[in-house]
Amino acid sequence: MDNLKISLLKEEDLDDHSGFSFIKKFGISAFATNLAIVTGAHFSRYTKKSSYWTKTACKSGKVRVIGSDGNNKTLNPYSWSGTIRPVLSHISLFNELIKKRHRICDGLYSVEFGEYPQEAADKILKEELEKHYQNNELEETGRIYTLYKRKNLIIDTYFSPKAHKEYIYNGRKFIRVKVSLYKKDELVTIKYVDYKDGDYIWLEVTPVEWFIDEQSRKLISLKGLLSGVPFNSYKKYNGDFKDTEMYEFLYKYMLPELLSNTSVFGLSIGIPNNASNNLSEEVIKDFERITDKLSPEDREAYINALKELKESLGTKPKKRR
Repeated sequence: MDNLKISLLKEEDLDDHSGFSFIKKFGISAFATNLAIVTGAHFSRYTKKSSYWTKTACKSGKVRVIGSDGNNKTLNPYSWSGTIRPVLSHISLFNELIKKRHRICDGLYSVEFGEYPQEAADKILKEELEKHYQNNELEETGRIYTLYKRKNLIIDTYFSPKAHKEYIYNGRKFIRVKVSLYKKDELVTIKYVDYKDGDYIWLEVTPVEWFIDEQSRKLISLKGLLSGVPFNSYKKYNGDFKDTEMYEFLYKYMLPELLSNTSVFGLSIGIPNNASNNLSEEVIKDFERITDKLSPEDREAYINALKELKESLGTKPKKRR
């Protein structure tokens, strides 16, 4: 049986002759979840829509994105400001989910499937959650959601995955996230609460809503779910999507975590063997050079990331001095 696949849209998927042209009825641009905003999305403060990644390459080595206004734009592959708007495909899964679809408008249907942190708790609930968290009174569910953490503001293009525990409170599930805004010196207002870079926000884990396309038999998320993940930190994008950090993130983290509390009707999920980033020795040398210039705390984080990189390449890390 084929594995469930996760990917991104291509630029051509959104033209008038593609299977996904139905999205134009709702609008090509996509709203950003609160999670996407607080993980660094470049978004419109007026519409709350953000630029989202496609998997289409430009000749310059940049990546094509769909802007908050619905127009085609480009981003450097090492940028972390694009949002992830995933696409799921699996024939058997589609046949099950189409039975659960509901109508948005004429010819446009959606379905809920999987769970992900999306919208923020309101001010009162946020204060309750933080109080219980500080008193170590919140129950953990045992599930996690992985976001990317920027290593150091000196160099914004170095990242590492960071697991965030899921907690349950009054029957609802939440994660606690450190705010990392696109513009560090600005505030963002969410649910009548002002957040600045470095604050903590509580985000509720809720079902994800997907457009359901009968022609292509695929699911496309209504919203941009997450930002802060570089498309490819270490080299230009040549169109080989399987050789990118984004591909690795989708399969290694996003897909399993989307489905961690969801029935998949006995389907095989499976992580492709090639879902790992081919990092170069040049990157390792760069990491080693950088660690000498950081604070002890950041240096420790970099050394751990360096160890992971070397292990992924099959090389033995040097002993720490």
